[in-house]
Amino acid sequence: MSDDRTMKTKETKLAKLKKQQVQLKARIQVLEASEKSRERKRETRRKILIGAYYLDKVRQENRWEEIATKMDGYLKRDSDRALFELASLTKAAGTGKTADQKSAVVDTSTDQTKIGVE
Repeated sequence: MSDDRTMKTKETKLAKLKKQQVQLKARIQVLEASEKSRERKRETRRKILIGAYYLDKVRQENRWEEIATKMDGYLKRDSDRALFELASLTKAAGTGKTADQKSAVVDTSTDQTKIGVE
């Protein structure tokens, strides 16, 4: 009987340790996620401060066109490009031409202006 109790005690201890292991892994994951989140926020803050610094310099030195030219080659999202009043990179539906290559066409039968592609 002593062996049975010893065996059950060992099984109980093992189960308890495994439960603690699962709990510790969960706590580690929470802490790691928290640290990653904190670091992303710090990185975002650094980017904002660096951007603010350079925007201030551009305004002081009246070099906005120079920055816009550099950003033209860097920015790929149309919403970002719009902030610098740059041409859209989005292709017109099925034409292979960019949105700024569209031309207005007047339909004389209805006197309506339609946007067409050259």
